[in-house]
Amino acid sequence: MAGKERVNQAFSLREPDRVPVWEMAINEESIIKLGRFFTDDLPEMKYVQEMTLEDKVKMLRTLFLVVRELDMYAISSMLLLETEPLGGGLFRDSWGRVRRLSEEGEPVTVSGPISGPGDLEDYKPHHPRESDYLMLMAARDHFGDSISQVFPQPGPFMGSRHLVGGMEKFLRCFIKDQAFVHDMMRTFTDYVMESLDMAGKLGTDIICLDEDFAFNQTTLISPRHYRELVLPYHKEIVEHAHGLGMFIFKHSDGNMWPIMDYLVEAGFEGFHPVQPQCMDIGELKAGYGDRLCLVGNMDRTFLLPFGDEDEVERTLRDTIAAAAPGGGYVISSSNTIHPGCRAESYTTMFEATHLGLSPGTAIATGGADTRCGLLGADCTAVGDIGMIAGTGTPVQRVTGGYTPDGEGRLWSGRHVIPGFIRPGEQLPAHRHGPGVILTHSPPGRRRSPAGAHAGGLGVGARR
Repeated sequence: MAGKERVNQAFSLREPDRVPVWEMAINEESIIKLGRFFTDDLPEMKYVQEMTLEDKVKMLRTLFLVVRELDMYAISSMLLLETEPLGGGLFRDSWGRVRRLSEEGEPVTVSGPISGPGDLEDYKPHHPRESDYLMLMAARDHFGDSISQVFPQPGPFMGSRHLVGGMEKFLRCFIKDQAFVHDMMRTFTDYVMESLDMAGKLGTDIICLDEDFAFNQTTLISPRHYRELVLPYHKEIVEHAHGLGMFIFKHSDGNMWPIMDYLVEAGFEGFHPVQPQCMDIGELKAGYGDRLCLVGNMDRTFLLPFGDEDEVERTLRDTIAAAAPGGGYVISSSNTIHPGCRAESYTTMFEATHLGLSPGTAIATGGADTRCGLLGADCTAVGDIGMIAGTGTPVQRVTGGYTPDGEGRLWSGRHVIPGFIRPGEQLPAHRHGPGVILTHSPPGRRRSPAGAHAGGLGVGARR
């Protein structure tokens, strides 16, 4: 089953052969940290608003490498709107919003182009341009249909609050001027519809409607305000996405329990990120697992920044056991990957994911013939040398760490004994399993690290 098919199965509330894995976004600094596991050709650290086109292309290449090497089943493509630098760390985007970057590279709205109903009458909203979807076009071209293309689309609640200059200003309007709220929601919903048309044309499979409605205690607006001032627009957007043949799920941090029933009524197929500080995924599965695909729940506030690899693996297995049975679960962090997340913890999450099939799945393990030959010859200690008599007759020595050979005379492989090398004596565990074997090739014959040998008799010697 291909990655895209696994994701489709999950959003259709069916159980794929393996739990799908995806990430909503990975911060620029985190892309570089993860990229170090796979390449030395890394981009310079810049935030996207500071990048040239060449910078963006190199960052995307690194991201695509990370997605491919971690074997993600879907990729998110963010909008890349044109910006105008204003000096002093400020910039204006194509909506007319003045913003600045936080220390973590998050755009923070300083002021918006609309302060009241009078401004809205003369305001000319942004309309989608293909250049806004550069990341989507590049991802589609690179991955084709092998994985799902997810497009995080800012929703009308998020878009409207940025246009008026921030959350506080917009929330006051929910009390003082609900007609203005409707006008704002209408303006941005019309844009969302146009954006979905463009995203669908460029190959999007799934829409993530991105807008926060809650903090850890409860929702930012009352259930009544959501029902009256937001729900009608969400229903329109969901219907439009379905008409384009796309799944659509809702993103919101925080405690969304008060309005979960309305998300189902709106027609969303899924909910992300199930923030573990305030939403129990087992309880959510019991209450909504037959109607919503649950996405996320791997804590990026404490676990991924501060937890060790054992904690990450244990938490992931517990989460899979709680949310995956029967289908309708996609593994993801509890929001996005920020610079504080340890790259080692995040890659461990993927290692555990690909070993963590659906609960109850039978697993058989083994090893390549030459490795098994070493085991049969009792070559299991560092320094042991074995010769596997067969077509290639390789001579192999067990070592305590990987030893690259730029001239291609030696190649490294993992030993079949789990946990053979102590932690810290190997390359990152998500790329190379424990244990190392160095094989010597005859002079003049270069071997590929992926070289294969015919089986034969193992002869070993201890030093």
